[in-house]
Formats: sequence, structure tokens, C-alpha cells
Amino acid sequence: MNCRLWPFLVYAMLAGVALAWAALARAWRAPRSGAFAFFALCAALAWNEGGSGENPAWSRAMHARYWAGYNLRGVEAQPCGGAFFRLAKRVRGRPGLVACDMTDANEALGSSRCFEALPYVAPGTRTLEGGIVNSALGSLAAYTVQGEVSDAPAGWPLLVSPREFDPDSGLRHLELLGVRTFIARSRAVQAAFDADPAWTLLGAEGPADRWKVYGSTLEGVPDVRAWKTPLRGRDPGGAAARPAKPAELQAAIAAWWASRGATEDLFPLTGPDAVPVVDAAVRIAEAATNAPPEPGWLDRVSDPVRLGAPAPDGSIRFEAVAAGRPHVVAATWYPDWVADGAEGPYLLSSGQLVVYPTAREVVLRHAKLPSETVGRIVSAFALLALLFPASAAFAWRAGKRRPGRFPREAA
Repeated sequence: MNCRLWPFLVYAMLAGVALAWAALARAWRAPRSGAFAFFALCAALAWNEGGSGENPAWSRAMHARYWAGYNLRGVEAQPCGGAFFRLAKRVRGRPGLVACDMTDANEALGSSRCFEALPYVAPGTRTLEGGIVNSALGSLAAYTVQGEVSDAPAGWPLLVSPREFDPDSGLRHLELLGVRTFIARSRAVQAAFDADPAWTLLGAEGPADRWKVYGSTLEGVPDVRAWKTPLRGRDPGGAAARPAKPAELQAAIAAWWASRGATEDLFPLTGPDAVPVVDAAVRIAEAATNAPPEPGWLDRVSDPVRLGAPAPDGSIRFEAVAAGRPHVVAATWYPDWVADGAEGPYLLSSGQLVVYPTAREVVLRHAKLPSETVGRIVSAFALLALLFPASAAFAWRAGKRRPGRFPREAA
């Protein structure tokens, strides 16, 4: 998760306003008065007390002091802070990813985004983030699914069409992404999970069981699944797909996730059987009118595989079910993925990976790209370019201070 982008934007805007104000103050030849006026304006905006009927201490427009105290108290001091740690204990050690619905009601734990801290509170836990801002193709999927399983989702990236609350599609998408544990706070979301036979209630925490934890009933580990039938690629006899541009791939993946009936129709966007982006758009549009698959669909179309122990370098090791069968990996595709013991990996319409094993054991790992090597070399030269003038200036100043360079004192 790139949590640095929004603070950077806020700081950049504040710095830009401050510089513009300073330029005006200097033009008016009143720098001190201008600085004092700017400081007074910032203080008035930050400390203005507003409030709503539900919480008089909180104003949606100006609440810097309230939120500063609210956040700095820590989770333990929040109204239901203890429930957060009990929820973390429940999900720790569970297979696959942990997800949650986006709702303002989670602020009783400290923040609506509090569950993004689960990997730190419960080491080994992996989460699916919905409200994220990064360049990974997986963010397109996470944003879409967040809208399907939340009644108050966060904002949307430009390529994603906002999805309304649609648990019939969202729960199936969660399973495809490797989510096997879900923390639900909204009553509407809880009702959807209670009515779905592919999910079971694991427990509840908080006053009146406000937060409920659900677990998937799917078999095996979720990271890699061996598809029982070949993936439908480009039409036989059709022209091979030209290399698609990154923007075209992103648009195709976003459209695939927005089509609730395309869940079972996974197809490659790269590789020898890649579907051209034009044909991909047609197939996605045709599937838009289809109903989502029924609960348990993933066990019907695929088999679980035996996964190796998690590696600290992010590599994935598994035993292939059969050579040549498509093995779909619930991981975001990056150009530096390399497969040992398999053909691929190729990019799927879902933004995930598919490999075709040629050996019993398959290892997916990240390799250094030529661009990374070039970047390191350029960085080294840039560092030298910065250090050389600094060292030359230091030597020059030190030379001027040598005793022999100063005139002798008069006798």
C-alpha cells in the first residue's frame, strides 16, 4: 500500500499556498505581517470547533485537533479498541488473504482503515486492501471488489467503474483473489455472508457482536489453483495478438472485473494464445449479462495444489497437479515474474498469473530486469555527481585554511 501519496499531496498543496502567500507578502512589502496573518489563518482553520448532532466535538469541515487527539490515543483507548486485538487473534494463522468491508462504523476501532494494520498486529497475516493507491494491476481488482462487498466504499482510481453493493458477484470475486477470511461490520454485509453457503461464521467480537468473522469453505490453499479445463484463448486460426500497450491491458482488466458474469471466463492477455484486446472487449461485454457463478464454483472448475513454505523473497513454490494444465496464481502480475519448471507466467484477464508446468515442482520468483540494473548504475553515477562537487568544495575550503596560506604575523 502506498500510504505516502495522500500526505504528500496535502503537504504539496500547503507548501504551494505558503509560497504564494509569501510572494504576495513580499510584493506588498509586509513580510512579517503576511507571515503572522497566514499563521493566524491556519490556526483558525485547524482549531475551529464545529460538530454534528452525533458527535459535537467533530466537524466534517475542520477537525484537526479532534482527529489528532483521537489518533494519538492509540487503538487501546478507542471505544471498542479491545475488539480489534481479539479480531486480530481470530484471523491469525488463517489461510489466504483477510479482507473487510469499508464502513465508517469501523472508526469505533480507531479508523475505518484499521484492518490494514493486521499484518503488524498479527504477523503472518496477509490482507486484501480495497482503498489503495498504487500502480499495481491488483489495485484495479481490489477497488472493484471493495465496492461489491461494502456499502460505504472508498474513492476510486480513474480506470475503475464504481460497482454498487453486489455480494452475489463480490463473494465469488473474493474467492478468486484468494480471500479466505472476511471481517464484516455492516449489517447488510453480514446478512449476505450469512446467506451464502460457501462461507461460515467463525466468531464475533465487540458489543452486541458488532464485528463478525467469516471463513471460506473452499478446499486447499488459495494461492494456486489447477484449472480442470484449458483456458479459452484466442480463436483457432485467428491472427496472433499484437503486443498490447500497458494502458490497453489496464483497461481490459478493469472491464473484466466490472463484468459480474465474466468470473469463470479467464483468458490470457499475453503469451502465444493471448486474446487481442479488441476481442477481449467483445467477450467481456458478452459476459456482462451472465449471472455470477454459484457458491462453490472454484472447487468445481479447479483443484487445489500443494504449496511450499512461504519464502521471505516473495517467491511461490508449489507442486503441479499435472503437466500442461493451466495453474492460476492468485497474485498480481508484474513484468519481473519468472517461472522455473513451467511455461509463462502470462497475464490473465483478471490481472493474475497463469503458468503451464513442465516439471513436478514450479517456482515463481522475482528476477532483476535490465531496467533495474540500468537504474542502479544511473543512481550510482548520480551519487558520485553529487559527492564530487561537495568533496571538491570541502578540499578547497580546507586548503584556504592551511597555515602556510595565511600571511605571517608581523614581528
